Amino acid sequence: MNMDELEKLPSLLEKLNELEEQFPNVVAIWKSYMNKKIEKLVDDINQCENVINELETNGDIIDVDLNTITLLSIIFQSNNAINN
Repeated sequence: MNMDELEKLPSLLEKLNELEEQFPNVVAIWKSYMNKKIEKLVDDINQCENVINELETNGDIIDVDLNTITLLSIIFQSNNAINN
């Protein structure tokens, strides 16, 4: 994904609103889906900002090797799959 794709978002949401009366079910599904994706993206951005802040303010933190990151990612994804 690039920034050009994100710039399409307001226009897409506007077009969905315009089509809502004619296609209420399809529009409702797409609006719900897009809103969840937007919420997830905003959450990811906030988490990234938090990590950057922690890395910048705590100079004594050491980098984590890729195998540990991979393992933690697998555990996190498995936990999310169980809870959802």
